[in-house]
Amino acid sequence: MQSIEIRIKKESINDYLQFLWSRFELEIGTMGCQQSHSNTSDSQIYCYTISWCSDATIFSATIDIYHHTHKGIVKIDLDVVDKVTNIIDEESFNKIKKIILESSKENFEKLYKKRLFRAPINSSVELDGEYYFQESEVFIQRNAQNCYVYFYLNYLSKHQLRLLIPEMVKNIASALTILTQNLFTFDVNNKVIEYENGSVSDLMFDKKGDYSDNLSYVDFDELIVNNKLIFPKHSDVVFKKIFSCKTHIQSSRRFHEAILMRGGSSYPSTISSLSNGYTTQYELLAYVSSIEALLDTSKVIEIIECPECRHETEIQEYKISKKFRDFVSNHSNEAQPVINAMKQLYIDRSKFVHTGINLHFHGARGHGGPFTLNGKEEKKEAPFYYYNIHEVTGRLIRSYYYQELNITS
Repeated sequence: MQSIEIRIKKESINDYLQFLWSRFELEIGTMGCQQSHSNTSDSQIYCYTISWCSDATIFSATIDIYHHTHKGIVKIDLDVVDKVTNIIDEESFNKIKKIILESSKENFEKLYKKRLFRAPINSSVELDGEYYFQESEVFIQRNAQNCYVYFYLNYLSKHQLRLLIPEMVKNIASALTILTQNLFTFDVNNKVIEYENGSVSDLMFDKKGDYSDNLSYVDFDELIVNNKLIFPKHSDVVFKKIFSCKTHIQSSRRFHEAILMRGGSSYPSTISSLSNGYTTQYELLAYVSSIEALLDTSKVIEIIECPECRHETEIQEYKISKKFRDFVSNHSNEAQPVINAMKQLYIDRSKFVHTGINLHFHGARGHGGPFTLNGKEEKKEAPFYYYNIHEVTGRLIRSYYYQELNITS
């Protein structure tokens, strides 16, 4: 095994590997590989081992990639042997080594391609018209049969698109769901079109959709005019804010997943589906996660005093539950019904996560009455807050973005 000294900065690791794998496939053949990682004598360096063996090649290869947690890739060890003789395959070794070294010297920013894509999306309510989110270069087109979203993607290799396109469209659908409280979805099996020389600004606007001045809406029905869905004003800057960092995207994805598990944003699951399904608790879990993703997760320093010796000790805690309560209070205008609902949701979520207890109680009463008594608690088909919790959570998240952007009207 020979060591190849290279330097790949931490922020360029995945670009390098993607480009490297693409060259391997193009110039040598498809990699059928197994991957593992192990520690080294240096606690900051991890070794990623790729075992490359394919029916399409005469060799088998082992590639050890040494990744420093701060510096990036510091070296690659390479071993290439003939599958029949089990001795070094010099020709294949030199070819692989050449690709490894040449790829490490590339300027990946110049190699990126920027293309316009179109993907079909679904909305449970027809849009009023076409919408262009200029800040994010995203365009939504509506025609009689379908709704399409146009967006840009940067990529090194076509192989990346299999993951990048679904993730991008899901992120867009999630953000649109946050903005409107209406469910947008994407079928990954539907055809996606790539434009070699397309531009969003060149697209023809059939009919620009209207916007609503109502920023305090709770239900998406408040955004329906003449049976068509319109967007709230400031949607462009809120949309961009959602895409500005990973935690915002995570929040919108968790909310979107909750609405999907609910079966849509317009009506809650039926009693029948509550009783027969298993997704209710995971839906409720996702509402909490959609808010927790927006919280500051850094530790809070507190001083505690020993009740016996009065000695003061400094401790650090995350205080996520308190931050959750503060978030709800700040963005609900201290509305007590909302605070009560979210408080009970958080309690139920904690019970479910830590004990596995059901968050709905189908079958407890059978046909014996409207509910079952268990001490001071009433066991019903669903928690009291369930039928409006999706609207409450959506409103809290939108209020967060309005506050972050200093939007008051």
